[in-house]
Amino acid sequence: MLFAHRRLRFVPVLAMAASLIVPSAVHADVAGMGLALPLSLPNGASVSGRVTDADGHPVAGATAGVCAKWYDCFKGFTQTAADGRWTVRGLAPGKYFVEVMPAFGSNLLSAAWTGSGGGSHDLESAVAVNVTANRTGLDLVMPTGLRITGTVVDPDGGPVEGVSVFASGPTASSSLVASDAAGHWEAVGLEPGVPYTLQVNAGHGFPSGWFDGTTVVQVPDVETMYTATLAEADITGVAITLAAGRRIAGHLDGVGGRAIDVIASGGGGSGGMDAVDGDGNFEVDGLWPGLVVLDVAPHPAGPGDNEYPYGTWNGQGQLLDPAQGSSHLVDVRDTDVVGLTALVPVLPTVGGTVTAPGGPLAGASVALCGVASAPGCMIVTTQADGTWQARNVPADTYIVRAGAPVHPTAWYAASGTTTDPAAASDVVVADADVAGVDIAIPAAKEIRGWVTGPDGLGVAGVEITAIPEGRFDDDWGPGPAITDGDGTFAVDGLLPGDYRLCARPPQGSVLRSGCWASTGWTADYQDAELIHVVANDATPPVVAAPSVGIAGGAPLAGALVPVRSAWTGSDDTSGIDHFAVTARTAGGAWSKVASTHHTATRLDLAAGTASWQVGVQATDGSGNASSRAAASFRVGRTQETGSGISWGGAWRPVLAASASGGSYRVAGAAGASVTYTFTGRSVGWVAAGGPSFGAARVYVDGVLVKTVNLHSASATARTVVFTRTWATSGAHTLRI
Repeated sequence: MLFAHRRLRFVPVLAMAASLIVPSAVHADVAGMGLALPLSLPNGASVSGRVTDADGHPVAGATAGVCAKWYDCFKGFTQTAADGRWTVRGLAPGKYFVEVMPAFGSNLLSAAWTGSGGGSHDLESAVAVNVTANRTGLDLVMPTGLRITGTVVDPDGGPVEGVSVFASGPTASSSLVASDAAGHWEAVGLEPGVPYTLQVNAGHGFPSGWFDGTTVVQVPDVETMYTATLAEADITGVAITLAAGRRIAGHLDGVGGRAIDVIASGGGGSGGMDAVDGDGNFEVDGLWPGLVVLDVAPHPAGPGDNEYPYGTWNGQGQLLDPAQGSSHLVDVRDTDVVGLTALVPVLPTVGGTVTAPGGPLAGASVALCGVASAPGCMIVTTQADGTWQARNVPADTYIVRAGAPVHPTAWYAASGTTTDPAAASDVVVADADVAGVDIAIPAAKEIRGWVTGPDGLGVAGVEITAIPEGRFDDDWGPGPAITDGDGTFAVDGLLPGDYRLCARPPQGSVLRSGCWASTGWTADYQDAELIHVVANDATPPVVAAPSVGIAGGAPLAGALVPVRSAWTGSDDTSGIDHFAVTARTAGGAWSKVASTHHTATRLDLAAGTASWQVGVQATDGSGNASSRAAASFRVGRTQETGSGISWGGAWRPVLAASASGGSYRVAGAAGASVTYTFTGRSVGWVAAGGPSFGAARVYVDGVLVKTVNLHSASATARTVVFTRTWATSGAHTLRI
């Protein structure tokens, strides 16, 4: 075999043996700061195609879904691009239905893959696609839908803007589109042969209901209700007249400048709301005739809103009933009701302070939940100093809890804060204010780690969730973490207990979702291994002395030698969080090389007679550090003219600035060889490459171990193209 220019350089490592490189053991127990868990996600398959309309034009903005069942598209979805193309990635092997759904307001109909190009709007005829590898060419045609259009006017014939007309059928419904300034409306995307009724969401002081062919009615009559069945053409000119609704007007005493809403409900399903003005006056309209409940509540002020509803109208001129269970109803069956009056009560205030291990906790959410008659839970946000206050609290017994991002949820207890809701203490509210409802949120645990793809590189944007085993965590618990640019994550706010850790790649990723297992990944949640979060860990981790060898595949860094160091480590309680790698020459000071959660790293070290040491120290999730484990060795570089090298066949020297020693030797005829005899535990061959380079067989201790191809599209230099490492130092030969 002819092989062109070859640059030969031999880099032995003379050292004592270290342990073999094996993966780090990961233990599923966590304490203190957290556990660093590796989660390796595999690539999934992709399904792709193109969507067009009936005229062959590309459809942009439609939703393409890959579905486990034809009606359940939760496996993956995406939006079609400007050219109508779409791709859903990260699919597990299996059978899927493919459906495309129109964008909001589009007059196109959905379509499903039926085994041939174009598909069909008949979703029940969909055919599953067997996905074992990437699938392309699933092209779908979206049929054109039909329309019902018309106008909507008030009882006096004037056009009404902003009224939504909704066409509803037994198998399909239209998009909800509001009427314009001229009262024009349209319901689009309708199917032929389907009977549609029209629902009208009026607002603007008019009651909502169903269209009976002329006007809007409260309760549809199946005998007279308007029904439209489209054949092959649109239906136009449907004129809808809104009904004149009832109204309730009155005055509230005791408003005191507070922002208050009056909410009417009942009246055969109708409702309305009005903000009380500065003088305490209100007017709620758009009601159907009937018996109406009037509730009075604070106007929503955002996340910091901290007042209970004031109560229900309890009779003319009476104090509002804070229990909201009053039997006093407003009768608007025959006429409007005006001149209604009520007195807004002033109820007790409940307050306290929320703290965390670092001090007062601002922005925490506090829930005050009534046990008996008080309606629901009031959510209060703590101030900068951790204080919170809930006003207008009805008489009742309450349970109080607090939570915040990256903090666990805790409950108020008279004997001290508890994380067990069953141990929470009652807060009894009668006629007086209640203070000192303090909650000290305990220190949280966390699970840390990193997510990689099949290439071993970190993956950003992956959603990581710790799912508690055997207990319910509400949405105040630890939310999902998102991996950083290098794939690392930290799920905070965990309480001691068992968790499964699951990952969901970002939309459009080629990676599959999965959960952590000691093997790195599992697609089945039930096969995910439990991670046990414990309270304390005082035991340091254990790390073995690193192994060393020549690092292959990378160019030389100047006059330095690339060395790969690998190690193992374990921690039986909180897991290893990271490794600190250091190096020194014999007798020198240790210098930091890397801080990593991986179990190998590259070092570029100077060759010479001095001995090197590489040390590794592990730190676990609780901050406990191991002792430093170290390996001693020497590195050397032998040029092509050095001792221990013998040449066979025709070789010639070449001067080259790219060569680390300024020159190398080449052979242009098959059969030329060079042999290097050395004593050590690792060796590397450094060579150039390029368009005119060829291949060479490599023998180690007389055995053919590899053929190295130096041919490449562009020139390369000073690259370690072959390495071999042994467990112990010994005499060896390398023949090329």
